[in-house]
Amino acid sequence: MLKFQADYVFPVSRPPVQNGIVVVNPDGTIAEIVPPNTFASHEVTRLEGILCPGFVNSHCHIELSHLKGAIPQGGGLTEFLKPIGQLRNQYSLPVITHAITAAEQEMLQNGIVAVGDISNTQHSFTQKARGNLYYHTLAEVFSLNPARAQTVMEQGIELFEQAPASPKHLCSIAPHAPYTVSENLLRQIDAFNARHSGIISIHNQETADEDVFFRYGTGGFAILYHAIGATDVLNYFTPPGTSSLQYILQHLSGKCSLLLVHNTFTSAADIDLALRQYSNTIYWCFCPNANLYIEGCLPHFDNFIARNARIVVGTDSLASNHRLCILSELKTISSHAPHIPLSMLLTWATLNGAEALGFSRRLGSLEPGKQPGLVLIENVNTQTLQLTPQSTAQRVM
Repeated sequence: MLKFQADYVFPVSRPPVQNGIVVVNPDGTIAEIVPPNTFASHEVTRLEGILCPGFVNSHCHIELSHLKGAIPQGGGLTEFLKPIGQLRNQYSLPVITHAITAAEQEMLQNGIVAVGDISNTQHSFTQKARGNLYYHTLAEVFSLNPARAQTVMEQGIELFEQAPASPKHLCSIAPHAPYTVSENLLRQIDAFNARHSGIISIHNQETADEDVFFRYGTGGFAILYHAIGATDVLNYFTPPGTSSLQYILQHLSGKCSLLLVHNTFTSAADIDLALRQYSNTIYWCFCPNANLYIEGCLPHFDNFIARNARIVVGTDSLASNHRLCILSELKTISSHAPHIPLSMLLTWATLNGAEALGFSRRLGSLEPGKQPGLVLIENVNTQTLQLTPQSTAQRVM
């Protein structure tokens, strides 16, 4: 047995243990957490900082890792989206797969054990099949034109069927965003995932222009569609006069759990409506560093906390972030909302994420029988139990 002691152990499933000792089997299975002085000092590896479960990155696009730094910061979402299609086709497959391998290694080093990963192609599948991390691949599809719904759905199913088959891998089909998915396509995705025990993951209210498009058919997305040649978009899409989230909720059955990503411009009224109307569990994913990179603003965290929303954390892609590091995301949240307790932040980054992606039987908390990974967070203010700008995370197991 291996024994690790730290200033605090955060099991996440129960309150933190000061000077606690984590007892772990060599294969990473948690045996128990015990108080200090349970073992002789020479039997224990003493670490400075906080021990917690491995992190869960609930939203990533690992196949876009080769686009790091390719799109300027601060242009807003519609300007960010314009060059994506052209840029991703400018690189050779070896360049793309090399960047994927490096991105996975970065996540491993930063204590990440599981990833909710958007895939539009098979480019990441060989790396995922190696089993270094748990992955829930989200085979992403999009078309706002209802006439293309069946064709696009068939493409999504083909990608779904090509995904790696392993105990450390799950797959669902994912609608990209409200402004790129017709009612018909959304219902087909919902029905397919319900039959295959999947989840619904969708980008949500990442920019104020999203609700403008759904209420009035104007704004940044109307301009974007014209810029990419879809000048007839309003011939087949009638703005419902509601928020984009209300549109999504109207066309989902509630048979799958729902992972809403970004939520940067989600109102308190929309949170209330979603929690009241949707019959299954909703997880709200924050990707703060990507939000600052693209739109230059953050979600209203307190609106979600006040409603006991189930919050998870993601990095988004290296096209919209400088690092794939969940601790970096938590530090950003903490710097803007220092009143949020560290125990809550760690719950978002571990157990909630594991539940959202379907891995909570193995990951997410330091409980006997689980293999959640073990992460040491150093340079923490152990008096106030707060992260500092100097806080770092490293994988222990």
